[in-house]
Amino acid sequence: DLKGAIEDFNRAISLNPYESAPYSNRGRAKMLGNDIQGAIDDYSTAIEIDPNSHTAYFNRALAKQRLNDIQGALDDFSKTLNVNPQMADAYYYRAILLLNNKRIDEACNDLKQAAEKGISNAEILIQQHCNK
Repeated sequence: DLKGAIEDFNRAISLNPYESAPYSNRGRAKMLGNDIQGAIDDYSTAIEIDPNSHTAYFNRALAKQRLNDIQGALDDFSKTLNVNPQMADAYYYRAILLLNNKRIDEACNDLKQAAEKGISNAEILIQQHCNK
């Protein structure tokens, strides 16, 4: 139950407002409830508390993408990778945005990174877009 989960995260935040995890978790719950801006706000707070939270950057990128903030999403995927260069999903999702915006060379570089890190769907997109 999303409402109950959000209430639990609110209680956790009230007990320790300087911990990033409850903000990130509440952000995920808000995403599931389609409160995208609320999720972005929570992920932003989590990042303020812990600037090395690659999952908060990644989830905020996904939320920004849902609001069609393409540049904001690209920036956050890049920040994710600055913090954790091994996060294959960030390469893959950034590549999708780059492909959709006709930035093929950049997308192919990300797809290659994603494929090397185990994202099998990246191989398909490489064959479709990069080996020409």
